[in-house]
Amino acid sequence: NLLDNAFRYTPSSGVVSIEVSVSDDGFVLTTVRDKGPGGTLSNAEKIFDRFFTTEPKGQPKDYGSGLGLAIARSIIDNHLGRIWLDSASDGGASFTFSLPLNQG
Repeated sequence: NLLDNAFRYTPSSGVVSIEVSVSDDGFVLTTVRDKGPGGTLSNAEKIFDRFFTTEPKGQPKDYGSGLGLAIARSIIDNHLGRIWLDSASDGGASFTFSLPLNQG
């Protein structure tokens, strides 16, 4: 879902990037960055709510149902992880999720 959204909202001349790292406290961090319109930090928590969308209703382009990020959060939560949104000052969005290396 994160990649689908990134490619959907990034202009054809833009860049989508993925970064994976391991934190000192034992989590794998995965970040998906795009150069789309970005999200506002005031929506940073609501953006993961079911059926929440920042797109105006009635637009000719189908932007989706507002379920993808809610499902992504649910999957990550069930694996003892966390997901969050950061907006870049130069536009675009940066979604990061963390998952524990060891769940046992």
